[in-house]
Amino acid sequence: MFNPKKHTRLQNLAALGAIFSVIAAFAILWLAGLPDVPRLERAPAFTALTIDGQRLQITEQPNQPVVLNFWATWCVPCVTEMPRLEAAYRQYHIQDNLLIVGINAAEDEDTVRAWLAERDITFPIVLDQFRELERAYQVGGTYPTTIFIDKGGNIVRVHRGILTEKALAQNLASIGVKN
Repeated sequence: MFNPKKHTRLQNLAALGAIFSVIAAFAILWLAGLPDVPRLERAPAFTALTIDGQRLQITEQPNQPVVLNFWATWCVPCVTEMPRLEAAYRQYHIQDNLLIVGINAAEDEDTVRAWLAERDITFPIVLDQFRELERAYQVGGTYPTTIFIDKGGNIVRVHRGILTEKALAQNLASIGVKN
């Protein structure tokens, strides 16, 4: 005999299961990083001032491995991966001449300075107030996005989403940074 209450309850459970599956799939993709297929082959050159007032220049052929990390203070995955980037910078900056640059997503200077004051970040931070670098590197508002550039200025990897320790190590190796 058909029981409408039981049937409705099963439909509700099935709908909840489907919603949970979709949320889980998105969470897995976000944690694993979205596909890292670069759209640009060569890194656009730029000159910018760091938040500390230092002139930073990335040339068409930087002669050193470069990592550009597009981030924001309100972005939880960005904040989560920042200590990994800092550890990599400290480990490989001198050994492999690695340059890591944090490019902040159009936040005001006071917000970024306050956020940095609470953390020990030593790699250069650039404020991209008009999102010019974001457009040049075709980031498209996805944070975090990390771009790995080899010594010759070739974009080797574009990693969208949070960088796990393993993904960071693999991407650094792809631009010649020895683990």
